[in-house]
Parts: sequence; structure tokens; C-alpha cells
Amino acid sequence: MDFEKTSEVIGNLENQVERLDKEVYNLNSKIELLENLLMKIIEDQTISSDLLSDINYIVLKKELSGEEKAQIPFLLLKIQKEHMREGKIPTLEEFHDELLQVLGVNQNEKTNYPIQISNQLLQKHMHLGEFPVAKEILAKR
Repeated sequence: MDFEKTSEVIGNLENQVERLDKEVYNLNSKIELLENLLMKIIEDQTISSDLLSDINYIVLKKELSGEEKAQIPFLLLKIQKEHMREGKIPTLEEFHDELLQVLGVNQNEKTNYPIQISNQLLQKHMHLGEFPVAKEILAKR
């Protein structure tokens, strides 16, 4: 009797897992289509260059996972801590190189990611008050 119930429960669980796998696959397919459509819309429009150098656009373009995207705030935190402990302030170029490294941009692609990306990211976080050292990095040019 217990064996039959266990077999039935396992069968039900397998059906649920299969159904959820199908749903996840369908959702991933829809997300991929929406991302591709969004990329096409952004790239086909004559839009502000700020949008093309926005970090969120680049994260989308590079197809970064949530964990990889989380490395950007960690970079800001690391730089802020180094500034507080050692008084170290990177140049905008040094910051940009570190950001590109976090984004996984290889040496051949670096020309596709201008320094305005870093400039825009620093200005955004400076205005939000989340990254006080940004003002000093931008002033160090």
C-alpha cells in the first residue's frame, strides 16, 4: 500500500516538474524575444547617445546574468572602501578599465565601449549620493 502511494506521489511530482520545465522554457523564450526586440528598437532609433552608453543597455547587450550584473555595485563598493582606507582615487581611465573587466569586455571589444559609459555611471551614482568618491574621480581628469 505504501509503495503504491509513493509511486503515485512520485508520478505526480514528475508531472509537475515536467510542466514547470515547459513553463520555464516558454518564459525564457519570451524573454529572449523581448530582449532581441528591445535591442533592435534601441539600435534602430536615432536616440540619445546616453541611452547607448547606459549601463543597463550594456548589461542587456552583453547578456549578463544577475550575478554578473551584481558585480557592478560591488566594484563601486570596493573603490569606495579603498578610498576610505587608503585615500586611493582611481583616474577615470582606471575606473573604466575596471568596469570593462567586470562587464567581461575583452581587449578586442574595448573600442565599442567608450569612456562615456563610466562617466555616465559615475555621474548617476554621484547625483544619487550613493558613491561619494565619484566626484573626485571625475575631477581627477
